[in-house]
Amino acid sequence: MAAHWSRLRLERLRGAAEVVAEHALRDGEVSAVERNDITGMADLIIATLLVGLEHLWLLDENFDMVAGMRVFTKMLANQLGLPRSEA
Repeated sequence: MAAHWSRLRLERLRGAAEVVAEHALRDGEVSAVERNDITGMADLIIATLLVGLEHLWLLDENFDMVAGMRVFTKMLANQLGLPRSEA
């Protein structure tokens, strides 16, 4: 039952991340290399932000998952050449 829930969650998250990646492609925010791997970009985002950071937080309740998300999103924005946010 947990495996089924996890598969459904992954499919839903992958679909949402692919939509975001496709919007970035349409808006010219991704490079030619990234254009060829929308699903790979989605999987990287899911694995890093949702699975990896969530797992660290579950193992250590003092782990700052929000700070980890901020670091990753800044790295991703830099890679995509997006403007820096002060938030």
